[in-house]
Amino acid sequence: MANKTLILRFCSRDRKNFLEVKRGEKWVETRAAIERYAQIKKGDKLIFVCGRERLSKVVKRVAIHKSIQALFKKYKIKDVMPWVKTLTEVRNAYHSYSGYDAKIKKLGLIAWELK
Repeated sequence: MANKTLILRFCSRDRKNFLEVKRGEKWVETRAAIERYAQIKKGDKLIFVCGRERLSKVVKRVAIHKSIQALFKKYKIKDVMPWVKTLTEVRNAYHSYSGYDAKIKKLGLIAWELK
């Protein structure tokens, strides 16, 4: 099957995340593992959009983690959220999105390693 190209949007409040992906500081992107995101596979191209700015990355590896804690057994905090220092801050960041807590509990977190 051919690789897909998908658009992922960053809202303006998450511009710092977009810029960290752009600079290569953040090389693991995560989202709640809803059906749309669970279809993204290794080799797919992701177009990240924030306002009028765009950048593209290729998915190097994909994994679904059952919880925030499970995700950070595999990755360092700075690779996923360079602006935070502790797991408590990570949890607070994820829980700041409406409904994310329930989605993570039900579906887990999908992590894409980017190149």
